[in-house]
Amino acid sequence: MNKTLAISLAVLLAISAAFAYYVVEYAPSENVEGGGKTVNVTLEINFSNGTVWHYNVNISGEDATVFTALLHAANIAGFDVKYTYYGQYDSYFIDSIAGAGGNGRYWIYYVNGEMGEVGVDKKIVYEGDKIEWRLEEFS
Repeated sequence: MNKTLAISLAVLLAISAAFAYYVVEYAPSENVEGGGKTVNVTLEINFSNGTVWHYNVNISGEDATVFTALLHAANIAGFDVKYTYYGQYDSYFIDSIAGAGGNGRYWIYYVNGEMGEVGVDKKIVYEGDKIEWRLEEFS
């Protein structure tokens, strides 16, 4: 009886190990944030001098942030984006877009009309969101 029980347990353990290996190696994974889907957003860059650029941007749902949307638009349209990483905030700040910014003028983002309250790489965007970048002056 003990030999039969030992063999049964060994077979059960082997089947469990094979199943665990299959799940880890071959089962499709799910991404909690975007599920790997493409997110379509509208991006507007307002230079506050009458010049406004408009883009429709498609980005991976895994990386769907205000930051990646801006970088994607820059890559497609060929303009430069300069940014700085601030370790104390663990986030990025946009210094200039297409050479504009600085000297008391800063790029502020809005998503669906709401001013951003977190760093550009922390603000997740969703399908159909409108991202607006405004060059604003602060004294």
